[in-house]
Amino acid sequence: MYDIAGFGIPSMFEIIKFIVGVIYKVLYTIFVDIVPFLVIYVGIPLFILGILLGLLFFGGHLVFLIVFFVGIYFYIRGAFNLKITTGPKPSTATNNSKL
Repeated sequence: MYDIAGFGIPSMFEIIKFIVGVIYKVLYTIFVDIVPFLVIYVGIPLFILGILLGLLFFGGHLVFLIVFFVGIYFYIRGAFNLKITTGPKPSTATNNSKL
């Protein structure tokens, strides 16, 4: 009545069912209890801090660029001794009385 196939197959299905059940319980615990906790209390604050750090680095780069270009402007103006005047424009009419 009970041979090896009749006795072995149901018990193997029970073992496979048990292993799949343990894997399901572990994954359920991870995805229902642990992951939402990590996302809410770790992930969202880190995301917000990352945005703030990105904005701070961007602002620092902008300040550096502005200071750099202003410094280069003053350096070139001083190196070539350029004078920027806003006086009256010279006359374009020529006095050719010698001819």
